[in-house]
Amino acid sequence: MARCTPSSTCDVSGPLDRILRKTGVPGLVEILSDRLGATDLQSLLLEVYRRRAQAGRPGELMERYAKSRFARPSGVPAARLVELDALALSLLPEGFEALDLSPVAPLGATAIVTGTSQNRIVSTVRNTEVAADSTNAMALECAERRRERLAVDPKSSATVKLAASQRLVRAQQMEGARHFAHFRLFGLCTAGRDTGAFEFELTQLVEHVGFHVRLLEAWCDRGAELGRVRVPITVLDGGPAEDHVVARAIEPLSAAHPDVEFSLDATREQGRNYYASLCFKVYAESQDVKDAKEAGDQKTDLLEVGDGGLTDWTQQLVGSRKERLLISGIGSERLAGLV
Repeated sequence: MARCTPSSTCDVSGPLDRILRKTGVPGLVEILSDRLGATDLQSLLLEVYRRRAQAGRPGELMERYAKSRFARPSGVPAARLVELDALALSLLPEGFEALDLSPVAPLGATAIVTGTSQNRIVSTVRNTEVAADSTNAMALECAERRRERLAVDPKSSATVKLAASQRLVRAQQMEGARHFAHFRLFGLCTAGRDTGAFEFELTQLVEHVGFHVRLLEAWCDRGAELGRVRVPITVLDGGPAEDHVVARAIEPLSAAHPDVEFSLDATREQGRNYYASLCFKVYAESQDVKDAKEAGDQKTDLLEVGDGGLTDWTQQLVGSRKERLLISGIGSERLAGLV
């Protein structure tokens, strides 16, 4: 399940140079981005798009719909996605509150705390952005609730546990049959305060991973063609000692789910600037992977269905280095497509 991870800003100097030459307005980008306030820019862009929409014709609308990778419906039956959501909600650990998130978030909800390029996000003319990752929206809600608790007790360690199923949109072009311009994600967020010795991090990681594994097991009982499940856990810079992770996370998870392979993975590179201290992935062997291996393709990888880790987002949003946040998500589209 690909997540929004940090990247350099896309090179748009070529298109921008052409546009600036065509308009003949020196410093146009600076005028729009720096001199106009957010409300004035919104008013200007609303008028531009109002005129463009009114000038359109039904035939043009049909052509846009046919060509748009963002506008077409999901290829997975809605009933199957609803069934998976209901199953996931029934398996949520105690204390989690399920939210029905807004389809939009404040502009910069992803880029400001993660460093992800805004070019990967679908921005709107109303100073918002289309949801690209439900954990970013839940992080904002977690930060707001943690801030309220800290206002009452500056040392509050009360946890905030949120879950949501949401259809997300990613602007970057992705290749491959398992990559979609929009897709459903079931995400979890747990926010709290540092309690020392990585106790918060490891306790919540076990809870998140345990949920994802139970969901896979239960989905298999509903007919999903999943074989071997593997959960590699990576210790990042500043994280706990590996033997501590083994004792506090891998051993209890292995005891609870003996058919799942839990392991340490020091080779992971993806997400090292996105997550902090600990992260994990969830892989499963789908039927097409099995078929490929039986046909002699030993290079075939397991299907990535889940991803998660600690982040510093609530530290930034609340303004305290004592804050802790664990996020994770499982790709509903991928799981639902395996039944």
